Parts: sequence; structure tokens; C-alpha cells
Amino acid sequence: MSTLQIRVIENKDRTVISIHQEKLLNSEQRADMQKYWGNVITNIAEKLTKPCDRVL
Repeated sequence: MSTLQIRVIENKDRTVISIHQEKLLNSEQRADMQKYWGNVITNIAEKLTKPCDRVL
């Protein structure tokens, strides 16, 4: 079982999202998780840069 850390860090007028995963089985699993989390970050970035079409 791996350990996952996700941090959201304020940095002046920006925000940094840091993802760290430990205790993965091997380099193949590390590559798979790097691709997976890369896609997650890309998805988050796309959603944050789109104009909001809903009124809260």
C-alpha cells in the first residue's frame, strides 16, 4: 500500500499543488502514477482557467 500526500501551497498570487506518492512497488508503477497525477493536474488546471458559466 502506498502513501499519498497532496499539498496546496499559497505562493503570492499563485497556488502550488504538490503531489507526492511513496512506497510504490516498482519503476513501472511510479511511471503509471506520474502519468495519472499529471493528467489530474492538467484537468484541474483546465477547469480553473475556464470561465464559470454558473451563478452561485
